[in-house]
Amino acid sequence: MSRNTDYNGNHVEMITVSDIVSHNALAQMAVLQENDANITPKVVNDLQADIAKNMAKLLGTDKAKILRQKTQDVNNVQSQALPTLQFVKDRVDAKYKEVATRHNEILNSLGYKTYLLDARKGDQEALVQLLFRYQQNMTKDLKDELKLKGIPETKLDAPVAFAKIMHDANTAQEFEKEQKVQISDEMQQELNALYARVIDICKLGFTCFKGDPIKQRLFSYGHLLKTLNNKGGGNTPPPPPSK
Repeated sequence: MSRNTDYNGNHVEMITVSDIVSHNALAQMAVLQENDANITPKVVNDLQADIAKNMAKLLGTDKAKILRQKTQDVNNVQSQALPTLQFVKDRVDAKYKEVATRHNEILNSLGYKTYLLDARKGDQEALVQLLFRYQQNMTKDLKDELKLKGIPETKLDAPVAFAKIMHDANTAQEFEKEQKVQISDEMQQELNALYARVIDICKLGFTCFKGDPIKQRLFSYGHLLKTLNNKGGGNTPPPPPSK
């Protein structure tokens, strides 16, 4: 890595984290604009275009498209997976309301007690860990038990499908971000400039959400880098077996 690199992580990691920040910025645009009128959807869309351009320079067009798609898959899982997890919890609550011990055993086993509250607040890491805990511990015996209670199998399987998407996305990210990329001094200057734009958004987001650490993490370069490297909450479990 060049001596004049301004960022932590390798080049591909920086680009990937920048892509995540840009999507978080679009999702929180209303709040950001209340504090800085110069931050607009066009500004962030232009940033995303430069992210895509630089990623293509680093990895080649085809690999860059794959990596960006996998990153987007991770973002999509956040909005789509929680309702499927919540449905299962609501049905377990209803079916086991008079059997408190078993009710608590199931929710503990599936990760709800540990991760659901933070996942509801928008903590990506908590949602990832909840999905993986659910995936690991939704055994055939437990699924059969819940099916006998009237919970549809398709509803029980939905969170596992999202865990598989997350696993595949993380695997692709892991492979690409570890690639050794040699770049010119000119390219390094471009990446440093891109990083500076991203950090400006991170600083704004961190200020906007003062007092809300969950939202602040959406704009923490260091936290997102650790999550990308699976250092924030344990290793990625294996995918569920193919049926």
